Amino acid sequence: MNRNQDECEALERIFRDLSKHTNRQLAEIWESLGDKEISQHPAFQTDVRIAECTIALLSVSDGERKEKTAYTQILAWIFQHGYEQAPIRSFLNHLYDAGQFPFPPHYKFSEIEAEAGHVLSDRSGKQIDVWITGLARKNIKDVPIKWLIVVEVKVDTLESLSQLGCYEKEATKWATASEKAGDKYIDPIFVCLTRAGKAAKWGKQNWWPITFEQICGLIWDSIKDREDAPSFCLAGYFITAVLAKVCEWPIPLPRSIVPSHLNRYSLLSFFGKSRCSHEE
Repeated sequence: MNRNQDECEALERIFRDLSKHTNRQLAEIWESLGDKEISQHPAFQTDVRIAECTIALLSVSDGERKEKTAYTQILAWIFQHGYEQAPIRSFLNHLYDAGQFPFPPHYKFSEIEAEAGHVLSDRSGKQIDVWITGLARKNIKDVPIKWLIVVEVKVDTLESLSQLGCYEKEATKWATASEKAGDKYIDPIFVCLTRAGKAAKWGKQNWWPITFEQICGLIWDSIKDREDAPSFCLAGYFITAVLAKVCEWPIPLPRSIVPSHLNRYSLLSFFGKSRCSHEE
């Protein structure tokens, strides 16, 4: 009985220290936000209705949840066209840091394409939410290596028993075609984008979990100094709408006090650890 009590007290101290550390990180982030950044920051915007309408314009025909198609379309567009592909490169760096992508940031990437609603070749009519392909090489004279990232997006529902298996088969076909063509390639990479960041229950492959807060934070960090870019407003509205409607944040966030009623780890997932890396 005493041993169990000691273990519980030890765990309580760990969580208490972690909570203090997280609060300190968030306080430093809030203090570091200048007026200029806040004026453009998606989490502090007051025109949430404009952001929601931006999503709604593309979501009139989706059945599962009307916003999902719009989210994947805009996400794929940002990865494909946004800011000299800074967002997709930030995403690739994140996967590299997580040990899911083999090519470090100093590699040269080319022919990156992000497709929303990739239709399966088995004529089932099923679609992969985001299908990302590209080439990587260490030096310009090296033979390029093909890579593929399959992204499944879940807002409300869970994946079905056979759903991920179908997507894995499609990725295997891509690998087989690459091999037959004599191309160098790596095994396909699978990512599951969800609200809670939970690992996928089904599928034979390792579906790397990432949250909406994380993906929005990666995009924002890659574009926040590019406010003159033509698509800056679209990306900002996309992030604002996702934080408000999917992550259920009370947008706009207060400018001076970290919201105590919000999940602190959700906030850190968006704002990122880069601002407070000196604490670690």
